[in-house]
Amino acid sequence: MEDRSLIHLIPVLWKNKNLILGSAILAGVVTAAVMLLQPNYYQSSTTFYPVNNALLKPGLQVDNQNYYGDDRDVDRLLSMAASSELAQELIDQHQLAAHYGIEVNDNKGRVKLMKRFHKLYKIQKTPYDAINLSIEDEDPEMAQKLTKSALDKIDKKAHDVVASSQRRMYDQLKMSLTANTNRLSSTTDSLQRVKNKFGIYSTETQAEALTTLEIKSPSSKILKNKIENYSAGIALVTNLESIQSKLNDEIADIAIKMQQLETSIGTSTPSVHIIEAADLPIEKSRPRRSLYVLGSMVLVGLLALSLVLIRETLSSLKDK
Repeated sequence: MEDRSLIHLIPVLWKNKNLILGSAILAGVVTAAVMLLQPNYYQSSTTFYPVNNALLKPGLQVDNQNYYGDDRDVDRLLSMAASSELAQELIDQHQLAAHYGIEVNDNKGRVKLMKRFHKLYKIQKTPYDAINLSIEDEDPEMAQKLTKSALDKIDKKAHDVVASSQRRMYDQLKMSLTANTNRLSSTTDSLQRVKNKFGIYSTETQAEALTTLEIKSPSSKILKNKIENYSAGIALVTNLESIQSKLNDEIADIAIKMQQLETSIGTSTPSVHIIEAADLPIEKSRPRRSLYVLGSMVLVGLLALSLVLIRETLSSLKDK
């Protein structure tokens, strides 16, 4: 029976141990030399939650349990953070083209610069539904500065979106206020004309007063005409007064909402809750040189071992 154990390979491996170990060591030395030429990168990161969007709306009370935003608020901030507009603002503000040493005289250079930035910039949702933003740079202070700046811009963009919506709402309310004020003026004029026409001065007390006078002077023609006029115009007057009262209520309600919006627009309310502020990195984030060296040594060592075994197998088959 053919011996299929691997024990007979031990002498072969021992015989070629210098080749295998030498290849692994040489790979480690070459990898170490290459990795030493690579610059160190430092990563600064910050973690934050979005503010519940309802908190940014005027006149709303929100329970503490709903202080943080929901998935829609998180997704909205993630979209802002991942936008090319934000990346370009950071690139321009911090002159990253010069910092990275990239010429941007043509489209190719600008694309290269944007790719370089996105390679160093990471934005993601954490398992706890927070948002983690991190930026790497060869300069730890620049990494921290970029991370803080990115968070500030995200906060401002989120606030500007709400403020823009509130300004549109304010303009709509202002138009409604103007329209209702004009309607109220027209209704008031119409009400006064109708009252003058039918001799009505009070819908609350005039009917009782006319009834009392009629009892005292049932044959008075003047009084009879007044009662007829009152009866003919009271429905119209009541309707106009109802419209007038409703318009007054609507105008008051609009005025309150406009005042709340003015206060909210003029207030710089943060749109994010910072859980972990951008730190000044002390230890490098990459490259992990030891891992690369060990990995290359193991890989090349296994490759050398495989080549020795293949050569041995081919030699055995040739001898047969």
